[in-house]
Amino acid sequence: MGADDGVTVSFLCLSSAEFVCFLALLGQELSMTLWVTEMISGFRIVFFVQPMAFNNFFGNIRNCLFTIPVLMIVYLSVAKCMCVFKPLHFKNMFPVRRTVWIMAGFCVFAIVSYMPIFASIGFPELYDGNINKTRHML
Repeated sequence: MGADDGVTVSFLCLSSAEFVCFLALLGQELSMTLWVTEMISGFRIVFFVQPMAFNNFFGNIRNCLFTIPVLMIVYLSVAKCMCVFKPLHFKNMFPVRRTVWIMAGFCVFAIVSYMPIFASIGFPELYDGNINKTRHML
């Protein structure tokens, strides 16, 4: 166990990925709070970008980033099964370098698979009937 163990490194990567997912969720909740502020104020407080647009954007980011911890949990499950199935070969099956490459591959896979969604999102300036102004919306 330690920094030279592949499973420990994968748990570190998993906790880091979960923290990044939490930050995306925090951004989504902040945009929801801004939207509620607009609604409660009767649109007297207006933001130049529609807060629900940020909510949708952070939701897509959160979904993309949530793919990474799921794949990491699958990797850890396979590593645990291999620890039981082949206990003497376990250290050689999951070295640190291979684990880091696999975790990086999971990150690349998640980002590349969501690139079409991110490429199609735009924030054009549209008319909003609630505030009788134009602002950036989805």
